[in-house]
Amino acid sequence: MTFALLLSLSLAAQPELTDPGPLLDARGQLVQEGWARSPLLAYERDAARGHLKEWDNFNIWTTDHSLAVTIADVGRVGLVSVTWRDLSTGQVITAREWVPLPRLGLPATPETGNVHFTGGRMGLAILHHDEGRRRIQVTVPAFDGTRALSADLWLTWPELSESIVLAHPWAEGPEFFTYSVKQLPLEARGTVRLGDEEILFAPQQSFGVMDWGRSVRPREGTWQWGFGVQGTIGWNLGGQGPASGGIWTQNMVMVDGVAHPFGPVTWTFDKASPGESWTVRSEDGRLDLTLTPRHAHVEQRDLKVVSTDIVQAFGTWAGTITLEDGQVLAITDAPGLAEEVSNRW
Repeated sequence: MTFALLLSLSLAAQPELTDPGPLLDARGQLVQEGWARSPLLAYERDAARGHLKEWDNFNIWTTDHSLAVTIADVGRVGLVSVTWRDLSTGQVITAREWVPLPRLGLPATPETGNVHFTGGRMGLAILHHDEGRRRIQVTVPAFDGTRALSADLWLTWPELSESIVLAHPWAEGPEFFTYSVKQLPLEARGTVRLGDEEILFAPQQSFGVMDWGRSVRPREGTWQWGFGVQGTIGWNLGGQGPASGGIWTQNMVMVDGVAHPFGPVTWTFDKASPGESWTVRSEDGRLDLTLTPRHAHVEQRDLKVVSTDIVQAFGTWAGTITLEDGQVLAITDAPGLAEEVSNRW
């Protein structure tokens, strides 16, 4: 069976959405489900039924550094988190601020709207500008107890580039859904200051990844996620997720701004030894990648109302990705991450 036929059969099961319209109907259920190349479905918070879980997450990388910025509102509690990783030394610093019964006012679309947060430990702004630009500003006065961290970074999504958009239900009930939008690679430029140290993020030497989601999800869930970037090529990998057919349509490679979907993937890794290799292979034979970690992170946190169990690996990907026309992309030393996360939230 050819790659093209395998792809067409997969797309028949998980259709591409091309018509704009509302995300939810009057019952709070998905009007359409499938994947799209742009966020063409209109999310209305008031139409949802159940506990909303909303998040904006950005990962901004250089070869040796990673800044992760997250603001999330899960109804019962909110979280603002900033994590800095130096992959050359293994240094990891995280600052978090938990917000009880939040009203963070996250925008209904990833394309417009601004986010502002000022708390007791940190300040955060995510600002939209014209021509696909976002400005990420972070201030943490006592990031590691003594040094301050500040970031002023611009992320640019090139005009006409496609996104990775997924609207899917959950088997646990008709009111459950996830609407997610991912963009990569974003052009990144700007600076991060940690104490007296300044780290420059420059085009061609850095990149960004956006993970934006609006959902009503089951209280407990597990997912696998990974991404990598090599020049103008970026890929997004998904696993686990809903029991109602999987989330394989998150599995896409972006080539010069064009999305190429591929089939379900199998993750192989040792959760007890996350510093060893992670392998991801697609069932249709078009993707075979291995992440060699430079740094691994394990975290378990139980706050009763919410809990999390995280295993992450940060390193470099190598292997091959085959496009629909048979073109083979050779991947070597491409920075990125892989993770498995279990949440009760």
